Amino acid sequence: MKVKTINYSKVFSLGNYENEKIGTEIEIEEGDDIQKTIQKAREFVEYNHSLNGFLSEVDQCNHIISHPDDYTGSQVKRANERREQILETVSKGRTILLNS
Repeated sequence: MKVKTINYSKVFSLGNYENEKIGTEIEIEEGDDIQKTIQKAREFVEYNHSLNGFLSEVDQCNHIISHPDDYTGSQVKRANERREQILETVSKGRTILLNS
């Protein structure tokens, strides 16, 4: 048997009876380690699911930061800190995926 492509997808529950299906297809080159390729596909899907959640949270932080009069000073400060944490996490995850 010769493996030519790896398909990996996963269904994520979003709550309220909603789901999100994320998948990828990777072509196998001669000499590629199939198990490593499957792991890479899994990491790609998990990262992109997390990214969607992070982007939603960044949007919430941006709203608080752009409307400081509607929130306390500590809420605005926490929103700034959380946004920076998320952006750093996303940047590190993207770097890891690109380098693997």
